[in-house]
Amino acid sequence: MEQDWAKEPWELDETPSHAWINSEGERIPIHSPWIVDAFEDEPSKATANMKRIIACVNACAGVPTEILPELTSLLKRFILWLEPIQKVSIKEPPDADPAA
Repeated sequence: MEQDWAKEPWELDETPSHAWINSEGERIPIHSPWIVDAFEDEPSKATANMKRIIACVNACAGVPTEILPELTSLLKRFILWLEPIQKVSIKEPPDADPAA
């Protein structure tokens, strides 16, 4: 199956005014006006969001996009099962259904 997105692993490359994803020598611009507008007062939040997105993409390398929602649900259930054993916890979004 051929993927339609940049090959993993992704790395963040940024300057104060620009940001790119580096992928196998390809440099993909991800800095856009909406990022600047949305985080004008909090540029560190934009960077944290980009790093989180890149970490998620890299963690999902090789997983077909179509099964990601189901995989996420299974992973949340597994973490909830581990919680009493490992003292691991996850934060559910306010509208999340923990039984899903």
